Amino acid sequence: MGDQISNLNRDQSADHSRVQATIIASTIEKIDPFGRIAFLLQHNDSKDTVVRKGLFGLCRIARFASGAQRIMETPVLDYVVAKHFELPRWLQIDSCRLIAELSSHETVLSKVLAVNSVPKLLQILRRGGYVSEVAHEALAALCQICSWKLGAKAIFDTPGALDAILQREVWSSTISDLQAKFLRNLAIHRPELDQGIQG
Repeated sequence: MGDQISNLNRDQSADHSRVQATIIASTIEKIDPFGRIAFLLQHNDSKDTVVRKGLFGLCRIARFASGAQRIMETPVLDYVVAKHFELPRWLQIDSCRLIAELSSHETVLSKVLAVNSVPKLLQILRRGGYVSEVAHEALAALCQICSWKLGAKAIFDTPGALDAILQREVWSSTISDLQAKFLRNLAIHRPELDQGIQG
């Protein structure tokens, strides 16, 4: 009896999540905030709190596959990747988080990689090591990208990527945990990557 109740609760929870996702996707379609946020990022003062809230909002929207797909239909990610080092630190953090959220969906990963997100994230690590919160978020994004075979290959094929990610100057347990997660994700796909190299 207890197992039946537990299964029923799980089913109800799953149904509730699906309904929420449908409502959110429908709302996104009606509001269509992506073009507005892209405009704000490109034409407003990057210190404007509106821009920060907009980018934060995109991170939330990107948690859903439909939202991630719509985001990738706009130039938002192209802009934050290309202009990363020109943005204030807090927008750099949000841009890394946006890449991580988008990369959680395999359906849009190829588009995330197409805007040179991996080289940019690696550049962040090479510039400042792991001393900054920006670097923490960049490493977290790389871990997420590496959870997919396509992402692991993109990182594996980038010269110097492993050296940048697995730096010895570890500043915190958080970084050590992320490095371990990265290695675990890479190890899952390594046999297939090796086959590709040999082939």
